[in-house]
Amino acid sequence: MCSSLEVAPISFDTLMSNNGIQPRFDMPLSFSISGPGVISELYTGIIVFRDLERNPFLSMLPPLIHIRAGDTAIAPWLLNTLTSFIQESMAAQPGWSIAAARLADILFVHLLRAQLLNAGRSNKGWLRGMADWQIGKAMAMIHRDPRREWDVASLATEAGMSRSRFSARFVQLVGETPIAHLTAYRMYLAAGQLMLGKRRLVEVAESVGYSSDKAFNRAFRRWSGLPPRTYARSAPDLFDLERREVSQSRNA
Repeated sequence: MCSSLEVAPISFDTLMSNNGIQPRFDMPLSFSISGPGVISELYTGIIVFRDLERNPFLSMLPPLIHIRAGDTAIAPWLLNTLTSFIQESMAAQPGWSIAAARLADILFVHLLRAQLLNAGRSNKGWLRGMADWQIGKAMAMIHRDPRREWDVASLATEAGMSRSRFSARFVQLVGETPIAHLTAYRMYLAAGQLMLGKRRLVEVAESVGYSSDKAFNRAFRRWSGLPPRTYARSAPDLFDLERREVSQSRNA
């Protein structure tokens, strides 16, 4: 963010180090930087996701979602939620991290809703597919029961459409075939279990609808580029951060 495009940018890490600021994971970071310009207040929140590049929601979102005051896609009471989020975070009373996390969830959902309503008909992806009542119903069934032996015919029946019309409509809205979407969602769920490392490979495979761990291995490798066990061993550092933050929230 800047007041002028002619101003040389400074990274946030540099800004903190130059002012002797050491961020902590168990307390909100609060500081003030003085300058000659008009006073501005900037509040930030961080939501950590595992496997960012293959996250089924984030992969279809733009790098920036700008919501303006008075946007008709935003519920009027959302300002109160935002204010509560700021107050909970800055007060840092016992249990603040849990309360702030729940409020952040609400804010995030409404930002996604605003993006969906403002995106326009040219965009494709999960959110647009879910907004269509027929395609959305089929997608909801996939998400509700991913281990079921779904095929195009059964999903089309759930949507109340012919097989050919359902397939064409699904690709038009979501940008991928129904089976490709099913497989990607299964692999995403499996990836989360592999990172936790609490279940055997055959159990992970069965939980997402594969009776054969060999078939699961092939599907997972096509999806991630790595065998399941290798993927689990190379779990990103952000996932460790996420687990640490969740643990701290529970202890707050």
